[in-house]
This record gives sequence, structure tokens and C-alpha cells, in this order.
Amino acid sequence: MIDAFLSGLKVFEISPGLVVTLSDFKVEEDFDITSTSPAGANLGIFLQGSFEIIRPGHLGMINSKEMWVYSSCDEQDMTSRIYAGDTLLALDLNVHESWFETNIDLLSKDKSFESLVSAIQRPWELRRLPLSPEFEAFANSFLASTGDSFADKLVRESRAIDGLLALNKIFSNIHPNLRARDGLSKADRDRIWSVRKAVEENPAFAKTLSQLAKQVGISVSKLKRDFQNEFSETIGSFILEQRMQTADRMLREGERVSVVAYRLGYSHPESFSASFKKHFGVSPSKI
Repeated sequence: MIDAFLSGLKVFEISPGLVVTLSDFKVEEDFDITSTSPAGANLGIFLQGSFEIIRPGHLGMINSKEMWVYSSCDEQDMTSRIYAGDTLLALDLNVHESWFETNIDLLSKDKSFESLVSAIQRPWELRRLPLSPEFEAFANSFLASTGDSFADKLVRESRAIDGLLALNKIFSNIHPNLRARDGLSKADRDRIWSVRKAVEENPAFAKTLSQLAKQVGISVSKLKRDFQNEFSETIGSFILEQRMQTADRMLREGERVSVVAYRLGYSHPESFSASFKKHFGVSPSKI
């Protein structure tokens, strides 16, 4: 299986710390891939096939015509599973921390990548998004420029920078107020990280912010303020995102809508269904 996997990969180092990987392969048996991603950001575009992320806090299945965006201030181990019979055609744009360090003088003067720079200062985050026409066109244009000519190399460099700008735009939309960390005391930071970890492990950890604040011994206002300062995201939006991604995974694994709703802390399946449809644009009964 490893030979089929490796033979279907093409890796292009655009510049130190900026790498594009093309995947085009099919395996005859289920196949797990474990890798360590360096600090930085990643854009994955999936044109054909699907695979499953099976690491802690995973997103479940990533399908054709979807993409992911990933960022982290630290190295992260990730395990993915490719299923037998599926042909996977995908593009990964990886920008490592070293690229930012190499270009720090230019980046300090040009704010074009401000949201991307801020994103890699933050803890691990991975999101699945529908594949937009803009990113599908970006992937196809890169696939058409994989030759060895100097012209192909110039096209790849241009497309990679276009991809970075588009990735920066995604992060600016996810976190409109993304900025460098505001200072928190060690006690406050440890507390707010424990809240994040508890919600990641169990999105139904507390049904309301009042319950959550009470469990960690602070006021609701301090909970909101410290979470926003540390992660540049409201705690409400973070909890909703964790619930929705967990719900999507459970539904794809065959759980009934009512079971998913109650396990995630919703009092009524109707309320869960409305939230799910608003978030993903499709009713949970259609998953």
C-alpha cells in the first residue's frame, strides 16, 4: 500500500517553508497515514475521493468537493485513513513557520498576510469547508502546471502566492478580529485552556455559559473576555463549531438525529436540527 501511496505523490517546494503536494492515487486496502505537521498553516483541496481524519478532535470524513483549512502554533500529529477503492485527487498547500521567519522583514511592512501570520500564533485549529469555485479553479490551474519547464515553475510560484492570499482571506473571515495574544496571567491561561480542552473532549460539557463559568469558578463576563483574548474567537462560536463538527461525524457514522441532539446537550431535536441546517446549509436528516 505504501508504494501506491508514494507513487501518487508529487511534492513541489515553491520556496523554503512553502510546499505544494499533489495526491493522485488509489489503494486496494484501507490505509492509515500518520504524519507530524510542523507549525504553520495548510489548505487542503479535495477534487475527488474521500478520507477520514481519525486523530483526537477529528472532523470525520473529508469528501470530494470539500476543503480544509488548518493552522497551529505547534507541531501536530495527525492520522488519516484512506479507504480501499477510492481514487484520491487532492492538492495541499503548506506554509510552515520557517517561511514566515524567512520573510519577516517583508511581512512586517506588508499586512497582506496579517490574518495568516496571526493564525499560526494560535493553538491547533482545523475546519472543513465546501469547495468554492475560486479554490477549485486554483487547484485545477496548479494541476495543469506540473511540468519541468521554467514557465511551469513560474506559474506554480504565482499560484502558490495566490493560494496564500486566499488562505489569509479565509482566516480573516473565520476570525475577523484575529490579532496577537493579549497578556493573561498563567492562572488565567491555564484555566481558559482547560475550558477549551473540556469542550473539545465533550461539546455538551455545559449546556449554558453560566454553567460552564460556574464549573471553572469565574464569572460569565470573565470567561468570555479571557477566551476571546487567548483564542481570538468567542466561546459561544467555539462551542457551536465543536458541537456541529461532532454532530456531523456522529450522523455520518449512522447515529439518529434525536440521539445526536441529546448527546450534544440540546433539549429538543428540533432546536438541534435548526442549528445544524443554519450551520451547514443542509438538514441533519439528509446526512
